[in-house]
Amino acid sequence: MARPLLSPIILLFIVSTLFRLSASNRDAVGYRAFEEKSYYLGTTFKLSWHKAFEYCRGQGMFLVSIQNREEFEAVKDTINMSGFWKKNHYLHMWTSLNDIGEEGQYYWASTGTRNQLDLWRNTDPNNSQHDSCTDEDCVALVHFRDLSFTYGLDDRACSSEFMFMCET
Repeated sequence: MARPLLSPIILLFIVSTLFRLSASNRDAVGYRAFEEKSYYLGTTFKLSWHKAFEYCRGQGMFLVSIQNREEFEAVKDTINMSGFWKKNHYLHMWTSLNDIGEEGQYYWASTGTRNQLDLWRNTDPNNSQHDSCTDEDCVALVHFRDLSFTYGLDDRACSSEFMFMCET
């Protein structure tokens, strides 16, 4: 009698072990290290800029700041290596860059430093108010895979819900 009970228990143990390994691998996909930083790409749900900022802080991280070209390349590599492009054709991803304090004065909220990089799309920042007739004070990194457009920054309404990247 003990024999039939043993097999389901062993099977349950094997399945739960495989599930844990699969889940830990899936969770780790979004993480990537660059110098002293680690990045997490949040692609399973979308948040407004403020909620993305709070989410990252709740994880002990910060909404991503891009201080130089090397970091910009590391952020792009994190996105490219995550498998994101297998399921998506375009990217809108929150960064910590914003001009909430003063219109036209862009600062990285995670570091408090002023933006020194020219990574803007051709027409940005434009505060075009196309999302919901509100000012576009928060900045997303955007890319359209099927177009020749490269990665660039785009000012958007902070209430828009996009994917996001956190960093340590």
